Amino acid sequence: MSIIELNHINVNFKNSQKESIPAIKDVSLKIPTGQIFGIIGYSGAGKSTLVRTINLLQRPTSGSVLFNQTELTNLKPAALRQARQKIGMIFQHFNLMDSMTVRENILLPLQETTLTPPQKAAKVDVLLNQVNLTDLADQYPRQLSGGQKQRVAIARALVNDPDILISDEATSALDPKTTYQILQLLKELNAKYHLTIVLITHELEVVTALAQNVAIMAAGEIIETGPTQQIFNNPQTSFTQELIQYSKINPAWEVTDV
Repeated sequence: MSIIELNHINVNFKNSQKESIPAIKDVSLKIPTGQIFGIIGYSGAGKSTLVRTINLLQRPTSGSVLFNQTELTNLKPAALRQARQKIGMIFQHFNLMDSMTVRENILLPLQETTLTPPQKAAKVDVLLNQVNLTDLADQYPRQLSGGQKQRVAIARALVNDPDILISDEATSALDPKTTYQILQLLKELNAKYHLTIVLITHELEVVTALAQNVAIMAAGEIIETGPTQQIFNNPQTSFTQELIQYSKINPAWEVTDV
């Protein structure tokens, strides 16, 4: 069963001359429930634009977006906001509030919920423990390392109990050791909560370490998709062959089973 189904997605932008420039070209994609799914390509391939259509942060010019069998493009604003609560996102640059503590950053998405203050606090405590930040709950982002900031961002993305977590280049700004630790955490979350995770990255090693399936993007199109090992052991396109050739796989990132 697919948790996300993109059908014939097109996204066009206007340039300074008001000309229509295609960013995503007739992309159809199914993301299976409970899997870690990778979307990989060079910078400018359209990965981030495509993934932003999943929760309509980027509304497609044409095509349909189904999330848990619901057509998101047909939803009214209130219903769309509710649906988005089940789609968590983490980003390369963390997007934390500098004036808030770790605890307050994680608590932020719960402000509009009907949970009582004790219930909210209990949820945050569970997540602080899950991402190993309990001792840093009252620290501010400026006092944290990059890896710690990303753990806060992951906890914040999980606070509404999402069905899917989107990781948009979430490890690109991290050193190799910290990257491994974040990848290990993502795999633990997938195993513990049956959480669907979509990895958007230009780093081949991130996909090969975690993803069961992968889609290869170039120039706004998906040119190859399938099981990760099959794609990279037997690439069908010259682009994928080039991608493999110029990528350096780090064996230390082979994330252990949990």
